[in-house]
Amino acid sequence: MQNQATIRQQLQFHCRPSTRQSVLFFRYLALVILCCAINTKLYAQEVTLDIPIIEEHSNQHLFFHTLLYRALLDAGHQPKLVVHKIPHLRANQLLETGGLSLLWLVESQARNQRFVPVEIGLTDGLIGQRVLLIRPEDQDWFSRIQTLEDLRQRNIHAALGKRWFDVKVWQQNQLPFVTVDGNWRTMFTLLKRARVDYLSRSVIEVIQESREHPTLSIENSLLLVYNRGYRFYLSHKDKHYKPLLEEVLLKAKESGLLKQLVQQYWANDFRLLKLEQRKILELETPK
Repeated sequence: MQNQATIRQQLQFHCRPSTRQSVLFFRYLALVILCCAINTKLYAQEVTLDIPIIEEHSNQHLFFHTLLYRALLDAGHQPKLVVHKIPHLRANQLLETGGLSLLWLVESQARNQRFVPVEIGLTDGLIGQRVLLIRPEDQDWFSRIQTLEDLRQRNIHAALGKRWFDVKVWQQNQLPFVTVDGNWRTMFTLLKRARVDYLSRSVIEVIQESREHPTLSIENSLLLVYNRGYRFYLSHKDKHYKPLLEEVLLKAKESGLLKQLVQQYWANDFRLLKLEQRKILELETPK
């Protein structure tokens, strides 16, 4: 076995630098290691966000919570999601005042100005694929609809939330509707009482809602489509997270995580709705 003196001599022979050069080299190496450690600490930061569970939306939050958590975690960050259970009507207000850090909403120009948009789509436009909730006895009416013009001329009315993006879509396409202010869940009662003729619901919402309202039916022949999707919106208090969230969500799309979660949460809904068998009515999308 070589003794320590022999090993030291071999190291000196192979390295050969002067004592001053060695000191400078190891100081430089230490500085590089320190900078890397600092950068790693900054990059792998703890991300604390106040996020909602919307009381009226059943389990819809699960997809968005999971996507947010997994996207941050997979990118090497430490997500800390602080959950608040709140009614639908308070969500926008809390986002505006900073009581919430983040909320998922259908993209619109007004929301882009009011809040801070994270400009990565979250559900591949699924919120713009709409099927109808109707009274079961009205299915024959809807089965006879072949075109968007048929839907206009039958003078049947949808119920829409007063501040929904859908209001602009229905106006743009000259489709009759009535608006509901306050709690949007009252629309189900209006439909049951024949005050309106249908509700337009996205393909990621309608199955759960039909289970909650078993006296209503999912219309089985039509798929209305417009070009719009969900975005995360940040409060102005948390706007510094915008570049980070855009980066991690883009990675989630590129890695296939987003598509995987869409299938995990809604593949069975798509199968039950038989989307490929429906007549597609293309709606103009307002700016």
